[in-house]
Amino acid sequence: GSLGWKAGMGLSQRSYVQGDASFHYTLPRPTVMLSYRFSPSFFMRYNYELSIHAPRVMYLSDVTTTDEVVPLPSGVVKEMSVGNPLLKPDNRNEHNMMFSYTGKKVETMVSAMYLYYRKNTVMQDIVRNTLDDGTTQFLSLRRNQGSIRMLNIYDYTTLHLLADKLDIMLYGAVARFWNY
Repeated sequence: GSLGWKAGMGLSQRSYVQGDASFHYTLPRPTVMLSYRFSPSFFMRYNYELSIHAPRVMYLSDVTTTDEVVPLPSGVVKEMSVGNPLLKPDNRNEHNMMFSYTGKKVETMVSAMYLYYRKNTVMQDIVRNTLDDGTTQFLSLRRNQGSIRMLNIYDYTTLHLLADKLDIMLYGAVARFWNY
């Protein structure tokens, strides 16, 4: 068999200034990839990447904007976005594992991805307010959440039943999410 590997490190600086508020982020991005070819037909690869993402500028502003106003017989509905200058960067850990097999009658690739947002995941929160004048407001807020875990498993398989005449392709996926 043959072993392959790759490692890398990225680093970026991001700064935002708005009035008296300023936001400065140092965002590292280490990555590693390992692969192994067991035989000409069977291959495996693993990737890991840590990435830290700063909140978008539009989420950090301490401003409320009206996105849409809909007049209804029962009152007015306003959709509004509300900024949150207290948002922190989130930490995303991504693990990917892939196995592939290529034979005369079968080709298959199974891939699994596990995402783990360790802390400070930026999530949307929608709050409904009804004012005294009958106006209904839907406020779209952003808040940091504890963590999110996502597992996705995919399978792509091709069966070669009759050479150059009949192939059957199969695809399946399973997804699981945990929020904390």
